[in-house]
Amino acid sequence: MHIFEIIPIPVCEEGCECEEGFVLDLASQSCIRPDECSCYFNGRGHEEGSVTVQDDCKRCVCNSDEFWDCTQEKCDDLCNENEVKKVDCNTCRCKGARWECTQQECCPTEGESKKVDDCNKCICTNGIWACTKKECAEKCIEKSIKEDGCRICICEKGEWKCNEDNCLAQTCENGGQVIQTQNGKWYFLFYLFIYLFQLMRT
Repeated sequence: MHIFEIIPIPVCEEGCECEEGFVLDLASQSCIRPDECSCYFNGRGHEEGSVTVQDDCKRCVCNSDEFWDCTQEKCDDLCNENEVKKVDCNTCRCKGARWECTQQECCPTEGESKKVDDCNKCICTNGIWACTKKECAEKCIEKSIKEDGCRICICEKGEWKCNEDNCLAQTCENGGQVIQTQNGKWYFLFYLFIYLFQLMRT
C-alpha cells in the first residue's frame, strides 16, 4: 500500500517573483527590501520623498513603502513656481505648486463709497476698497459744556461745537480765569459756563 502525500504546486502570481520579505524593483529587475523601494508613476521610478503631480491633479509624495501619499486637488489650484495671476482684485503667486493669494475685499463700481463708522469711509479704487483709518472721537453727552483753550464748546448731536472766539484767557490773582469775548466784555469763566448752561435749559 502506498501512501501518497498531496503537495500543492506553487502558482505564480503577478508581481510576486521574490522571496518572502522582498519585492521586485522594476528599475533594476531585482529583488530588494521594501524600504529600498522607489515609487513608480508613468513607468518612471521616484525616490522616497519626491513629489509628483499626477494626471487627475493629485499632489503625491513617495513614502517609504513604495506607495504614493496623495491629496486630491482641483486642477485649477495647481501652478508653476513663481507664476502670477489676478483673481478679481487679488494677486496670486505660485509657491510650492500652490496658489497664495491676497485676501482683499473687492468692490464692484469704481468711485463707489461706503461708510465704515462715524468717522471713516471707503472708496472703490481700481477694484479695491481704499479706507480711511481715523480714530473716532468719543461721543459727548448731549448739551454738556467744555473749555477748549479759550473757546467754549457745547455738545450737539454727539459732537462738540465750539465758538470761534480767539479771546485771550487771563488768570486772576485768586486763580480764576476771565475771558474777553468778541463783544469786548470780560467774563469769569465759571459764570460764563453757568450762563451757557442756563441758555441751553431754556
